[in-house]
Amino acid sequence: MKKLNCFKHTLIAVAAITSAAMVTGCSDWDDHYDANSEVSGNANATLWQNIKSNANLSQFADLLQKAGYDEVLNQDQNYTVFAPLNDTFNYDSLSQISVSSLRKEFIANHVARFNYPVSGSVSETITMLNTKVAKLAGDDSYTIADVTVDQPNVASSNGTMHVIGGKIPFRYNIYESLNTDHYALDSISNYIHKYDVEKLDESKSVEGPTLNGHKTYLDSVMYTRNDITMQLGAFINNEDSSYTVIAPTNTAFRQAVEQYTPYFNYVPSMIDVTVPAATTAETTKETVNLNSAYLTDSLVKMNIVRDMFFSNNVYHNSVLNSLNEGETLSTDSIESTTQGIFYGSEAAQLFKGATKSGKSNGNMWITDSWNYPTWVSVNPAIKFECETSTFQANSANAQLTSVSAAYANKNADVPGRVSSNRYLQMDAIQGYPSVYFYLPNVLSTTYYIYAVVVPANYISASVTDVLPNQLRAQVGYNNANGKDITSTRIQVETDPTKVDTVQVAKITFPIAYYGTGTHPYLMLQTRGATSSYDRSVRLDCILLVPEELKDYKDKHPEYEIQYNKVNSITKRN
Repeated sequence: MKKLNCFKHTLIAVAAITSAAMVTGCSDWDDHYDANSEVSGNANATLWQNIKSNANLSQFADLLQKAGYDEVLNQDQNYTVFAPLNDTFNYDSLSQISVSSLRKEFIANHVARFNYPVSGSVSETITMLNTKVAKLAGDDSYTIADVTVDQPNVASSNGTMHVIGGKIPFRYNIYESLNTDHYALDSISNYIHKYDVEKLDESKSVEGPTLNGHKTYLDSVMYTRNDITMQLGAFINNEDSSYTVIAPTNTAFRQAVEQYTPYFNYVPSMIDVTVPAATTAETTKETVNLNSAYLTDSLVKMNIVRDMFFSNNVYHNSVLNSLNEGETLSTDSIESTTQGIFYGSEAAQLFKGATKSGKSNGNMWITDSWNYPTWVSVNPAIKFECETSTFQANSANAQLTSVSAAYANKNADVPGRVSSNRYLQMDAIQGYPSVYFYLPNVLSTTYYIYAVVVPANYISASVTDVLPNQLRAQVGYNNANGKDITSTRIQVETDPTKVDTVQVAKITFPIAYYGTGTHPYLMLQTRGATSSYDRSVRLDCILLVPEELKDYKDKHPEYEIQYNKVNSITKRN
């Protein structure tokens, strides 16, 4: 038993079979084939025996033997071989490459499982042993991947051979192209391939005899699963998929790291605060220890790759198929595999100055500049619903009720709309009622914090005496040393004639909370005389808008902010 090395997405035989004596048969092919290119075949001989016995295929035979495929094509399994004639490909160059590359890029690119004879009109897509696909087409005369078939249907005992006039082009897919062969992609390549897992595909492998109680395979189909690209919904190793990828060179990758690192400023220890149940209660504090360097490194790199991939099969992205190098992308929007939406000029900027490289399952755009807007790629605006109980840290002097506010029941005279058709109503039990909310996914940056407040007549036109709310807000968070502090309380007044979005705070968080299980908190309290202000407040949602996004929105009022809607949070035990 001779054991051959396995390689990704390639069929390799692991059992040797004793070769039968080679018999040279007579050809019955038409006279129009030149003597120096004619190949004879014996229907009783294996594919390997027929290849080996023909001097016009000696170069191909030599490379087959070097790659271990003499044994594969000598088995009692059906294959179709597309055998290139001598001197129709660069034999000397192929002789110098590694055995694994020879197998994958040349040999397995010319062999397919099963029988594919041709006659009459043919148009068929064939999957080769390396999983690449090639079009076999023609009517009486044929081509495979646009390479001429000089002599079709050379019969063998274990399949069919078609003699061709050249090498079938090997085209890397996007996954295979994330390497350092042609571009300086070391950084992104090393990060992505760190998550490779190689598996045996038993369903596609050919089972052999059981030896010493262990199952063996005559043909082993290996596949590589990449956990990071799967998590991102980008199946870039599939030949039947189509993707566009923005691939950063080492220069662009370093630029992205420098740009993203400040958002993930973690400290070795921080204070996790549990807010009091009443104004007189004690605040509970717990010291949380973190692997700060690991968190920063892993989250920075994850956010670099998060929006790199775009499926060309998504309607918004169809324009990417026809985009040429040097052109300016013209589109309303494109959407990454993680649902990051890039509008107009944002989308065009991603491809500015990039080099296009066509692949077997799409296109790579190699860039030296990282042109991603931070508010889409790494630091999005955050939104959560106030009525969702996991965000409600606590309350004081208040009764909290989740109120249904279906749009069908909306008072048409009130401008604006409640999201998710519900809001949180806080009624006073005594004094000044207050509610505390945990703020999710906060990074180390500056946010404008807004509360969306609903007027009392939103679902009842009969309510006529509608008063504004006076809200006092405060934020509890950690300082740069990981110690808990609170912001200065600010007081705002709402507009009762509409669903009103009011700014309740502007806070620079010195450290990041994302991924730690801890959260800063926002306290909202109703104030003011009952004769002038409504002591009950109706809260739809809380919005956290990064400062750079607010600045952009101020300059581009038509820009539609995308909110990363957080549905729940998990607190540390």
